[in-house]
Amino acid sequence: MKKIVFLSLLLFFEVNCKNDLTITPSSNITLYDKPAEVIQGNIQGKWKLEFEQGGITGGTFYPENTFYTFDQNRVISTKNGNVVFDATISWKKEIYNQSTKATTYLMVFDTNSVNFFVEGIVNDTLVFHDYNISDGFTYHLSRK
Repeated sequence: MKKIVFLSLLLFFEVNCKNDLTITPSSNITLYDKPAEVIQGNIQGKWKLEFEQGGITGGTFYPENTFYTFDQNRVISTKNGNVVFDATISWKKEIYNQSTKATTYLMVFDTNSVNFFVEGIVNDTLVFHDYNISDGFTYHLSRK
């Protein structure tokens, strides 16, 4: 009898815990230290580019009516309702801290040679930046 109860409980927990990879997007989460699936799940949806900072001058730029729509492996950028680019995203595992050997997953668009380091989401603002570019940009997008 004890074996039946034990096996029933074991089966119950195995069925209920298996493949529970549903990710509910968070409004506050650090993403650079998470698996690619967690990053993908949290950035899905439509985002408005609020501003970008950087470049040679280190300035702040406020593009108007620019949106990014992400799904797991695709991004579409629009400006004033017109498609700027439609890209496939691949996720590249990369060591970002040589001393600790910490890794992240970089977001790579097939239409662009720049890799993007996804920092996280703070108060529903997605922050990512050009990776390994000396005069790169940091992008701030709000969830729509």
